[in-house]
Amino acid sequence: MYETAASCPASFEPSRNVLAAASNLSGRIARTQLFSALDGVALTRIAAGAHLRRLAAGEYLWHAGDAAGEFCIIQCGLAEVQRITVGGEAVTLGLFGRGDAIGTTAVLERGRYPADALALTAATEVLCVAAGPVLALLEHSPALALAMNRALLAHTEILRAKINIVSAGSVPRRIAALVLYLVERFGAPHDGIHARIGIELTREKIGHLVGARPETVIRIMSRWHKAGWIGSGHEGLEVHRLDMIRRMGNR
Repeated sequence: MYETAASCPASFEPSRNVLAAASNLSGRIARTQLFSALDGVALTRIAAGAHLRRLAAGEYLWHAGDAAGEFCIIQCGLAEVQRITVGGEAVTLGLFGRGDAIGTTAVLERGRYPADALALTAATEVLCVAAGPVLALLEHSPALALAMNRALLAHTEILRAKINIVSAGSVPRRIAALVLYLVERFGAPHDGIHARIGIELTREKIGHLVGARPETVIRIMSRWHKAGWIGSGHEGLEVHRLDMIRRMGNR
């Protein structure tokens, strides 16, 4: 089970790059699954080449073709990796939330990002660590190599989950599959029936994620709202009948 998604502070204001104090960055880096096995000396070394990026919804973390020069770990909010088709349509390949390392494969290959990455939520914070010092440590640290392998496996699972969502069947089933995925990855379920997803997604964005027109999504989710299955809270989506959403997803 992954960490529950957390909102960024209320005082958050999006900006391009924000340099934090080295000690604070070391602490943040040490708390990530990717770098938790490193000692204080190694953490200080890589913290010197780290920074926080804070992005508004729709702002790009990188574009396809950019050099993959940083390890990026989502601190709060939600980001997506997408690819533009020949016809100009944006197709989401994966959703990434708190604690997820994004773009790791391209960095390890010392190559370029094969797809775009951008923020989905209004306040998304990403910890970016320069690749050079990490790759140097990787040659001598079995623990770091193991953590990298786990990150790559997690990335594969995220991509597989997106395939499962878009191939779930009808639009109601695809929306149900998305809601269940968000609850599992980023939600706070309780008593088996109720759950809260602390991520705000518009109906248009949900339509983009499941491959459906916004009008269709609005109609379906309005029906679910009237039936008492879901509701909208201040900090995201409230699920009141998780059992019914599961039943819809399993049809």
